[in-house]
Amino acid sequence: MSAFLGQKVHSSVTFNPVEQSSVSVEDEEDSELKGPVIDRRCSRCNKEGMVYHTRQMRSADEGQTVFFTCIHCRCQEKEDS
Repeated sequence: MSAFLGQKVHSSVTFNPVEQSSVSVEDEEDSELKGPVIDRRCSRCNKEGMVYHTRQMRSADEGQTVFFTCIHCRCQEKEDS
């Protein structure tokens, strides 16, 4: 613990512009794609930019399931957290 006395920690946070932080896209089938956009690479088209939402699919003592949708090709992925 004494090795850390007098040490300073510097950090920074960079925010994306508000215009890029969420998206609402409508396609020809009248379904909407809404939500926050994150920097996650699509496994199908290999482009960055996915919208996500979470749901409690399993029992309450387990983590949420995160659903990702690519804003370019609409590929859907899920991740249990």
